[in-house]
Amino acid sequence: MGYRIHNVVTDVTGSIHAKFGPASRDYFTAKRTVAKLHEWGQLTEEKTFEFAHSLKFNETACALSLLSGLPIDVVERALLDKNRESTLIIAKGLGFSWTTTMSILFLGAPNNRISAGNLERMKVDFLKLNFNTCLRVLRVYRSRREAAVHDSDLRSR
Repeated sequence: MGYRIHNVVTDVTGSIHAKFGPASRDYFTAKRTVAKLHEWGQLTEEKTFEFAHSLKFNETACALSLLSGLPIDVVERALLDKNRESTLIIAKGLGFSWTTTMSILFLGAPNNRISAGNLERMKVDFLKLNFNTCLRVLRVYRSRREAAVHDSDLRSR
């Protein structure tokens, strides 16, 4: 089991690093910039849209992480996953519009392209999602993640 988890983590990390570079200076600059906006109360849906529309992956991922309370690695995986459901849930849970969500979807798509048919299907899926259900999904994930971190801390003592 541990071997499979390690392989999945390695694959995801490799995919992210292949596309964006390993913990690059750009990432740390993006993280600092987005954290300041968040600190100043200026990290909004509009700002997230600007990042995504400008194809700024690191800034968009950091923004989604801070706004949703999800760890950055989870957000990055959601953005790059071929199954776009996680991205739709995060965006809906944040109360984002379809326009912002669409920009985020394009950002994570291979070569920043999505076919018209797939985009229409994702729009239908997005509109069907219930906001409160998405909030619960995000809350459950955060609580599981916190429990896992807590358990890990206990084992390392």
